[in-house]
Amino acid sequence: LSFSAQNTVNIFADLLTSDLSDQEWERIEGLLPDEKLLGRTREVNLRDVLDAIFYRADNGVKWRNLPSDFPPWQTVYGYFRLWVKLGVWEEQCHLGAAGSGGGRTRSGCT
Repeated sequence: LSFSAQNTVNIFADLLTSDLSDQEWERIEGLLPDEKLLGRTREVNLRDVLDAIFYRADNGVKWRNLPSDFPPWQTVYGYFRLWVKLGVWEEQCHLGAAGSGGGRTRSGCT
Protein backbone atom coordinates (compact mmCIF):
# COMPACT_ATOMS: atom_id res chain seq x y z
CA LEU A 1 0.00 0.00 0.00
CA SER A 2 1.55 3.28 -1.06
CA PHE A 3 0.44 6.80 -0.23
CA SER A 4 1.47 9.97 -2.00
CA ALA A 5 1.73 13.23 -0.08
CA GLN A 6 -1.49 14.43 -1.76
CA ASN A 7 -3.42 11.32 -0.63
CA THR A 8 -2.16 11.71 2.92
CA VAL A 9 -3.24 15.36 3.09
CA ASN A 10 -6.72 14.54 1.79
CA ILE A 11 -7.13 11.72 4.32
CA PHE A 12 -6.23 13.96 7.25
CA ALA A 13 -8.24 16.92 5.96
CA ASP A 14 -11.40 14.86 6.42
CA LEU A 15 -10.57 14.38 10.11
CA LEU A 16 -10.13 18.00 11.22
CA THR A 17 -12.38 18.85 14.14
CA SER A 18 -12.28 22.55 13.25
CA ASP A 19 -14.11 22.00 9.94
CA LEU A 20 -17.63 23.37 9.67
CA SER A 21 -20.49 20.93 9.87
CA ASP A 22 -23.12 21.16 7.14
CA GLN A 23 -25.50 22.76 9.67
CA GLU A 24 -22.91 25.40 10.66
CA TRP A 25 -22.13 26.14 7.00
CA GLU A 26 -25.83 26.67 6.22
CA ARG A 27 -26.09 29.20 9.06
CA ILE A 28 -22.96 31.12 8.11
CA GLU A 29 -23.16 31.00 4.31
CA GLY A 30 -26.00 33.53 4.16
CA LEU A 31 -23.98 36.05 6.21
CA LEU A 32 -21.09 36.14 3.76
CA PRO A 33 -20.93 38.96 1.21
CA ASP A 34 -21.99 38.10 -2.33
CA GLU A 35 -19.37 37.79 -5.03
CA LYS A 36 -18.38 41.12 -6.59
CA LEU A 37 -20.05 42.01 -9.86
CA LEU A 38 -16.85 43.50 -11.27
CA GLY A 39 -13.29 42.25 -11.19
CA ARG A 40 -11.93 38.74 -11.00
CA THR A 41 -14.29 35.89 -10.33
CA ARG A 42 -13.92 34.09 -7.03
CA GLU A 43 -11.65 31.07 -7.42
CA VAL A 44 -11.73 29.87 -3.84
CA ASN A 45 -14.35 27.92 -1.92
CA LEU A 46 -15.49 30.09 1.00
CA ARG A 47 -16.21 27.04 3.13
CA ASP A 48 -12.53 26.08 2.76
CA VAL A 49 -11.55 29.62 3.77
CA LEU A 50 -13.74 29.42 6.88
CA ASP A 51 -12.37 25.97 7.73
CA ALA A 52 -8.85 27.43 7.55
CA ILE A 53 -9.78 30.38 9.77
CA PHE A 54 -11.36 28.09 12.36
CA TYR A 55 -8.39 25.70 12.14
CA ARG A 56 -6.08 28.62 12.94
CA ALA A 57 -8.29 29.71 15.86
CA ASP A 58 -8.51 26.17 17.26
CA ASN A 59 -4.81 25.38 16.89
CA GLY A 60 -3.11 28.74 17.41
CA VAL A 61 -0.92 28.55 14.31
CA LYS A 62 0.44 31.54 12.44
CA TRP A 63 -1.26 32.47 9.18
CA ARG A 64 1.84 31.36 7.26
CA ASN A 65 1.72 27.95 8.94
CA LEU A 66 -1.73 26.91 7.76
CA PRO A 67 -1.57 23.39 6.29
CA SER A 68 -1.24 23.26 2.51
CA ASP A 69 -4.62 21.54 2.04
CA PHE A 70 -6.27 24.90 2.81
CA PRO A 71 -6.29 27.81 0.37
CA PRO A 72 -3.08 29.94 0.40
CA TRP A 73 -2.63 31.73 3.73
CA GLN A 74 -2.66 35.13 2.01
CA THR A 75 -6.11 34.37 0.58
CA VAL A 76 -7.45 33.15 3.93
CA TYR A 77 -6.04 36.19 5.74
CA GLY A 78 -7.44 38.56 3.10
CA TYR A 79 -10.95 37.18 3.53
CA PHE A 80 -10.58 37.25 7.33
CA ARG A 81 -9.63 40.95 7.28
CA LEU A 82 -12.41 41.80 4.82
CA TRP A 83 -15.00 40.04 6.95
CA VAL A 84 -13.74 41.83 10.08
CA LYS A 85 -14.24 45.19 8.32
CA LEU A 86 -17.71 44.19 7.14
CA GLY A 87 -18.80 42.93 10.58
CA VAL A 88 -19.40 39.33 9.45
CA TRP A 89 -17.82 37.89 12.61
CA GLU A 90 -19.99 39.99 14.90
CA GLU A 91 -23.13 38.92 13.05
CA GLN A 92 -22.09 35.26 13.27
CA CYS A 93 -21.46 35.63 17.00
CA HIS A 94 -24.89 37.23 17.53
CA LEU A 95 -26.57 34.33 15.76
CA GLY A 96 -24.64 31.86 17.89
CA ALA A 97 -25.56 33.73 21.08
CA ALA A 98 -29.21 33.74 20.08
CA GLY A 99 -29.07 29.97 19.76
CA SER A 100 -30.56 29.88 16.28
CA GLY A 101 -29.70 26.63 14.61
CA GLY A 102 -27.49 25.05 17.26
CA GLY A 103 -23.89 24.16 16.56
CA ARG A 104 -20.82 24.60 18.66
CA THR A 105 -19.53 27.93 19.95
CA ARG A 106 -16.63 29.35 18.00
CA SER A 107 -13.70 31.01 19.74
CA GLY A 108 -13.67 34.79 19.62
CA CYS A 109 -17.41 35.19 20.28
CA THR A 110 -18.24 36.77 23.62
